[in-house]
Amino acid sequence: MRVILLVLDGFPVSAITPGLTPVLWSLGENGGHAPDGGRCELPSSTYPSHATLITGRLPQHHHVWSSLASNPRTGVVPGWAGDMYVTIPTLFDECHKAKIKCAAIIGDHKLYSIIRSDTADYSWPLNGIIPIGIPTDAYGYPTNKAVFPYLYKIIRNKSFPFIFAQLNESDTIEHLYGPDSLEARTFYRETDSLIGELIYVLKEDWSSTVLIVISDHGMESLLSKTPIDLHANNHLRELVKDFVDEDGCCLVLLHPGVELEQLRPIIADLPGVKGWRNSGSKFIILEAELGYVFGTLKETKNRGIHGGQGSTRLVTIVGGGHPVVRTIAEAIRSHPPHLADWAPTIASLLSLPFHLIDGHNLISPRE
Repeated sequence: MRVILLVLDGFPVSAITPGLTPVLWSLGENGGHAPDGGRCELPSSTYPSHATLITGRLPQHHHVWSSLASNPRTGVVPGWAGDMYVTIPTLFDECHKAKIKCAAIIGDHKLYSIIRSDTADYSWPLNGIIPIGIPTDAYGYPTNKAVFPYLYKIIRNKSFPFIFAQLNESDTIEHLYGPDSLEARTFYRETDSLIGELIYVLKEDWSSTVLIVISDHGMESLLSKTPIDLHANNHLRELVKDFVDEDGCCLVLLHPGVELEQLRPIIADLPGVKGWRNSGSKFIILEAELGYVFGTLKETKNRGIHGGQGSTRLVTIVGGGHPVVRTIAEAIRSHPPHLADWAPTIASLLSLPFHLIDGHNLISPRE
């Protein structure tokens, strides 16, 4: 058996249609898909979601809470708002212990250290450094077309039972133009065609293949160009020690002794703020209304945003010819899977002893 986990960064559930993405649509029809998509936690963003995906644990356990994982701010990250990288066992670690070869092909090169893909037997880009001459997108990440040759290479090498791959460019395009823009829709088609080529390469061993295609978070259109600037609210500053803006949500550290009830009337009067929730950690999470972002700029340039509740629905498709695909397909059709479900499911497929998890093994019946 070979298990291939392909993450399309920020790819929205709404893009999976027979007209726009026929390859992905067909993969889901012939295998299985979650009709309403999968789910992730807040912040619904790349680094916390990938940490959950590769460990099977929620952020309060893997401690990667913020986009600052790639741009640390001492005392914040690492600090009260989480760590710079996963410090608990990953699928790569468990494969290494069991002497099962695994590979990691990553479009967002910063993920290399955050999810510790150095434990994999093969990892690209090596040490998280983009090789000279590799084409990059507007935000400096390798383009999908630049990543694919390395993915093809490792797939053709049949000695890797587990392959993790992440394509990042869709996130960039959606941020720049919005998830429903012509530019984004054109890119969805191009990505779908690339996946068609990938499936063609896999067809030789299709009967022993499990191909899982998911997104790490969704994307929503920006409705208000003016960010919610919590830093400028004097009443809030009296109660709050620090903020970390994560687009559609904000991590908020209260001063010692401050009770949440003191915060409630101030939050209720803040335009664009939906409410708050406990994180299970040292801070609380404020949520923005759909289409709003937190920040300190006068105007945000992005047209697509994530981080909040509006981007927690995920593309979730399983394909391949291995008989277990039908079992997983039935599970994700009947219940929206969480990102934390995939690590225990993949561990089960590879016979790995993965015990400390927050997710559910999709091969096992739910109680």
